[in-house]
Amino acid sequence: MIATLEAELGRQLAELRKARGLTQSQLGELLRDFLGGAGWTRQAVWKAEAGERNFTAAELIGLAAALDATVPQLFDFPDAVRMPSGLRMEAATVDALMSGRNSERDRTMRLLGSARALNAARGELAAVVSGLTLEVSELEAAVHGAPSRLDPPETSRGLVRDAIDGLARAMSHKWRHPRRHSSAERSDLLNREDDDQ
Repeated sequence: MIATLEAELGRQLAELRKARGLTQSQLGELLRDFLGGAGWTRQAVWKAEAGERNFTAAELIGLAAALDATVPQLFDFPDAVRMPSGLRMEAATVDALMSGRNSERDRTMRLLGSARALNAARGELAAVVSGLTLEVSELEAAVHGAPSRLDPPETSRGLVRDAIDGLARAMSHKWRHPRRHSSAERSDLLNREDDDQ
C-alpha cells in the first residue's frame, strides 16, 4: 500500500532526527527557536513522525533548520506517496517539484490538470446518467398510465397509447386471420407433422 505524504514525511523526520542523535523531546525544544513558544512536546514530535500531523510552511522550515537539513531533504522519499486527493505521486516527481526541475514539474502539472478534467467529466457523466434514468422512468410511467412529468402535454401519453393499441390490433388480427395456405403448402405441412410423430 502506498504511504500518505504525511507518513513518508514523518518517516524522513524520524530518520534525520536519529541521524543527528536527537531525542523527540530534544527536537521539540530546538523548534522553540524557530517557532516560538514552548516549541513542540515529545508527543507532538511523535505524532509528526507517525504521519498524524499536517505541517505549516513555518514548521517545515523550522524542522529543516533544527535538523540541520534542507526542506527538500525532508521530502527525499524512496517510494511513491499518496496525496490527500488519492493521487499517487512518484518519488521522482516529488523530488522534481522540490528541486525545481521544470520538465518533471510540467509533466506533473499536466497530469494534475488531466486528473481534474477527468473528475469534472465523471461528474458530468453522472448527471447525464441521472437525467436519462429519470426520463426512462417517466416514459415507463406514461406507458403504464401512472402520473409523471410527461402528463401535462397529453399528446405524449396519447402517442404512446396509440402505438401500443396499434401493435395490439396488428397482433390480434394476425392470430385471428392466419394466412391461408395453398393445397400444396397444406399437403407439405401435413407431411411434416406426420414425420414429426
